[in-house]
Amino acid sequence: RPDSIRAIIPLIVGLALYWGLSRWDWTEDHFLWAWVGLTAMGAGIALVGLLGMIAKPSVLSPMLRQVLIRLQSHWQPLLNRLPDTFHPNVVGAALVLLLPFALTLTGSGRLPGRGKTALLRSMAGLASAPMLAVLVLSQSRGAYMGMAAGLLVINLLVLPRLLPVSLAAGAGLAALAVHLVGWSKVADEVVSSDPAYGLAWRVGVWSAAQQMVGDFAFTGVGFGCFGPVGMLLYGTDSATAPHAHNLLLQVA
Repeated sequence: RPDSIRAIIPLIVGLALYWGLSRWDWTEDHFLWAWVGLTAMGAGIALVGLLGMIAKPSVLSPMLRQVLIRLQSHWQPLLNRLPDTFHPNVVGAALVLLLPFALTLTGSGRLPGRGKTALLRSMAGLASAPMLAVLVLSQSRGAYMGMAAGLLVINLLVLPRLLPVSLAAGAGLAALAVHLVGWSKVADEVVSSDPAYGLAWRVGVWSAAQQMVGDFAFTGVGFGCFGPVGMLLYGTDSATAPHAHNLLLQVA
């Protein structure tokens, strides 16, 4: 299936990249430039991924939306080949991994190998701005939660004395949200802004995924085949559930 091929190729590329990097003779200087490279990569993903934000028009001004639609017309062949790559949730997932590198590079008092340099910190600060903006525009709940976890790690590494204050503030805000709107409403808002894809819908998809894991424990259902198998055997809608919507279940 073409879907399987599209799913396998990134996996092979990722394994090859991991194999190469794990055997590289790293020095502190290499780590610094890898750090800078990841920051630059995040800024590039933010600028290109901005095209995918038109999938969620509620977060864009009409003028910005028209500009993106005009730009998208020039990128349409690429968008057709990589439709999921520009999805707001996918862009948000990529940025949430890279933004902490930019933020820590911006505020780090000690850089490996070459010490603190104003130029690198300024460039990292400039790169952080579009990354943070596009991450917010993605409206990805998973990315928001991941970013909260990333900020806690940065807090622990850079300002460990303030970690108890940050944890207390986060717990207080969460408790206040649950108190004001109720647990069920918070759960639905966390998993989706569309009631059709809220918690109840996802529990159904997770239940089908658990059945797949039990029925195909050794072989799996095939790369990129969650939707077709779910539709044929378990009654899930392949158009709205092309994957398990849970990383652990999807890998299983």
